[in-house]
Amino acid sequence: MFKLIRDLLWQKFLGKMKRILGLVSEAYNLNDRLEMRSVGLTLAITDIDA
Repeated sequence: MFKLIRDLLWQKFLGKMKRILGLVSEAYNLNDRLEMRSVGLTLAITDIDA
């Protein structure tokens, strides 16, 4: 009985961790995309200045 409860709690915990990790990686991907865009804009602006 105890093992069953422990397994259920573990599954719940793992599910939460996966969701949190998914959100974190999504945020990092968004951040990367924004950085790439700003680098692209900077390059475009320096091209115009040149």
